[in-house]
Amino acid sequence: MRSLLFTWVMRWAYRLQNEGRFEPVLRLVADDATLVFPGANRWGGTYNGKAQLRNFMQELYRLGLQFTVHDVLVKGWPWNMSVVVVISDRALGADGEVAYANRAVEIWRVHWFKIVSGELFEDTELATAWDKRLSAQAARA
Repeated sequence: MRSLLFTWVMRWAYRLQNEGRFEPVLRLVADDATLVFPGANRWGGTYNGKAQLRNFMQELYRLGLQFTVHDVLVKGWPWNMSVVVVISDRALGADGEVAYANRAVEIWRVHWFKIVSGELFEDTELATAWDKRLSAQAARA
């Protein structure tokens, strides 16, 4: 039952992210939540608290990143759950062609149905290469 519930919630949350609607999603997040995004690119680092998470989400939306949820796995009790989400993401360039595409696994720690922390695992080389292309495009503009 929890797996079905969290599968629905994660698909809902990413649909809202894709639409640029962040506040409903942020209601699922603890005030002091953290997200670790690996890699040596503009997104790499640790995001602490809702304000930083909101800025991160807005940046991904501004860049046109769209997410698809492929699978959700849930383990644990309501006071200490792990939620694993398998996603893909992609962004189109100005020419309408795919400028970036990646797959990722996210591990979320959830306490009493509030996200308290998350860690993202993806091909960071693809993210870094996209970051370099975006920086080069901005320098030419």
